Amino acid sequence: MFVLSNHHVPVGAASLGLGCYTRGDQTVTEFSARYDLSKRTYLSAATGKKAGLFNNDGYQGSQYRVAMSHTF
Repeated sequence: MFVLSNHHVPVGAASLGLGCYTRGDQTVTEFSARYDLSKRTYLSAATGKKAGLFNNDGYQGSQYRVAMSHTF
């Protein structure tokens, strides 16, 4: 079973978010922020942590991303 919960709160030109994703024993919790530079361009950043997912080293893991996006 896959469960997705994702919520964003607008704060002026910025948007703050919290996401939680679950599949079996694996869980990912993510915090994100987005800032609109214009109608079609924005900056975004997110960081998250994985739990219940192990590789050969027993590391559960964390992840991050930073992006600048423009739609055409």
